[in-house]
Amino acid sequence: MEEGCLERQLGFVEDGWSTAVFRKAFEASLGVTILLILLYPVLLAMETRRKKTTKHVIRHVRSEKIH
Repeated sequence: MEEGCLERQLGFVEDGWSTAVFRKAFEASLGVTILLILLYPVLLAMETRRKKTTKHVIRHVRSEKIH
């Protein structure tokens, strides 16, 4: 039997990644990805609201300069 055969059967590879370690890293990255996907529309709405407020203030200031 080869030396690395037992490690492969147990789920270990030569670089130190086991199936359990990979699964934990995958689940963590999946959680971060889901968080970012959910956070994107919220941040987009906040940015849109800020831009509308800024445009309103600029129009108000310009109209005061004209009068």
